[in-house]
Amino acid sequence: MDATLPDLIRQMLQPGFYHHPVQEPIQLLQTHISYIFLTGKFAYKVKKAINFGFLDFTTLENRHHFCQEELRLNRRLSPELYLAVLPIVREASHYRLETSDIDITKVVDYTVQMRQFPQGALLSHLFERDKLTPAMMQELGILVAQFHAQAEINTDMQGYGCMAAVQKSQPQTMPSAKNLSKADLKTIAVGHKPKRNTTKPNSLRTSFLPNIQIGSSSVKSKEKYGTVMVTCTSTIFAITQIKFASLIALNSIQHSASPM
Repeated sequence: MDATLPDLIRQMLQPGFYHHPVQEPIQLLQTHISYIFLTGKFAYKVKKAINFGFLDFTTLENRHHFCQEELRLNRRLSPELYLAVLPIVREASHYRLETSDIDITKVVDYTVQMRQFPQGALLSHLFERDKLTPAMMQELGILVAQFHAQAEINTDMQGYGCMAAVQKSQPQTMPSAKNLSKADLKTIAVGHKPKRNTTKPNSLRTSFLPNIQIGSSSVKSKEKYGTVMVTCTSTIFAITQIKFASLIALNSIQHSASPM
């Protein structure tokens, strides 16, 4: 076990932390803002106590708030996966997960409880196995377009998406795009090179990749499900992990419905 991990995270890798049977060993995944624990039936996400300017998880109050927001927002598309926000309490040097009445003074953190799904079902894994089909991505593209077409919007929200607001919130993390080639931008966007048999072309890559524009100023698609705009400018550098399948999903929206 990694001794550099916080004490809470190390204890969450132990079966005794949970009130239900777990599949050992418990698997730990990390993003730049979260720890995710795969226990078998359930997955748990704990937010890292960090401050990136555009998000601040340094206080217990903020982490609780954003756990609740994650549950509320993500249930719109995946109600069967996002289950609850549960408190974590500490007594002496021991942490435990609570599911009933608690002493609020003992709460040290919160976790989002989710229903775990097979990692092989991730789009990136399906793509690597050549199981991600154009029909699946078209279906996803239509769903995303419908979701955005029905989403609430106002002038305050739109302000956060303008380039000036993005540059103001990320002055230290965005390298200049003028020094990067299209190949560099593609590498950043993809995030990894899938391992595959190069003698057999991937059906999805063959269908969609030639139409994906990397490094262009923008890609716009207007169809009966709404308008989708992907701005391929310096905002791309604020994203740490964009899988290849995500690029194809955006491109599929352009090809999945007739124009308005």
